[in-house]
Amino acid sequence: MGRNEMISVIIVSYKVPQLLLRAVDALKKAHDSNREIIIVDNNSQDDSRNQVLNTFDDVKWIQNDRNLGFASAVNIGLQAASADYFLLLNPDTEIEPQALTELSEFWRNAENVGVMGGKIVNSDGSFQVQCRRRFPDPSSAFFRLFGLRHILPGHRLACSYELGSENIDEFQEVDAVSGAFMSFSRQLVCEIGMFDEGYFLMGEDLDFCYRAKHAGYKVVYYPRCVVTHHHGASRRTRPLRSIYHGHHAMMRYYRKFLSPRYSPFTSFFVYCGILSHFLGLAAVNLIQMLVKGR
Repeated sequence: MGRNEMISVIIVSYKVPQLLLRAVDALKKAHDSNREIIIVDNNSQDDSRNQVLNTFDDVKWIQNDRNLGFASAVNIGLQAASADYFLLLNPDTEIEPQALTELSEFWRNAENVGVMGGKIVNSDGSFQVQCRRRFPDPSSAFFRLFGLRHILPGHRLACSYELGSENIDEFQEVDAVSGAFMSFSRQLVCEIGMFDEGYFLMGEDLDFCYRAKHAGYKVVYYPRCVVTHHHGASRRTRPLRSIYHGHHAMMRYYRKFLSPRYSPFTSFFVYCGILSHFLGLAAVNLIQMLVKGR
């Protein structure tokens, strides 16, 4: 793994103190102790800091005075990290005991790999399909946004984005992996730069993988590293804001990487599709909140 075999684990935290404690506890129980844990808190304004630091004495805590978003917080963590390899981990995850050992072994033998993602499972043990993906294009995005992959599960475009036909237990080269469990090297960051802070929430992992691939590096899915993701726990605190930032990320990714390939006519319909999906989802969410009396 080079001169520094430590792995810097970076967790961006926001208002999930109990899950954060479980995440750190799982890291502390991991078989490979050669790691540092850095938590960057986006101004949770709760008791997260006291709970974590009173329970674990070797965690590096960085407190932001406001919510800077995921990408900016990751970059702060990267600047504070001392290792040659990084692992981004969501605060609502629990890593398997052998995962850090597997991660260290992977980087010892990796060749021309820029980014590695592990096997992510949901709380019920089911596979989380977003942990390995192809880069989206207007066609695959259309099927995904409007739920057509559930209506036409056998259609090539319907399942292509999330690699639905691929074996989930096989090592494979992919286009992108999830920022909930993403590992990469300091060398890669020095070459392609840190995370794009124009993304506030979601999309930044896809952007980073895209830049890594286009710099000539592989992005791989490595199922021997397993983590349970209690998906969306931190987003449930402000669902409408999460919906907005998710769609803003789609817009930014398309404008940054895809719009030069397509005509203004096509781009107009892509932007309309993203906007209409956002409005529809936001309306449904708002109605649900009103019904529940929030």
